[in-house]
Amino acid sequence: MRCSRLLLPRRMANAFSLIEMILLVVILFASIAVSLQYIPNGESPRKQRACNLARQRFQNLADGYFSDAGHWPSRDLNELLSHDTINAVLRCPCGHVLYQMSGAIVMCPQHEPTRQK
Repeated sequence: MRCSRLLLPRRMANAFSLIEMILLVVILFASIAVSLQYIPNGESPRKQRACNLARQRFQNLADGYFSDAGHWPSRDLNELLSHDTINAVLRCPCGHVLYQMSGAIVMCPQHEPTRQK
């Protein structure tokens, strides 16, 4: 039966068989299916951390404002910054929503339900 292999053109003798191709495709799809589990859906932890750090910075500014003025800033935090920079600075770095005061706490309306305390 060795002579039948000699009769095939050289490129056909070195080609993959159908079984090898099917096995390759199965392994490829299995590895893709396993790796899809590790791709984060929704917001990444880095974005959540960026929001928490920015919120904490504004909480510190609000606490300083309270100790100086004797009352908390308004709900939209206008007293903390000058009017021309308010929209650029007081926005969440992820969702671009404005931070708000809720009592004595600065909160991000988008991330507050998922924020870890």
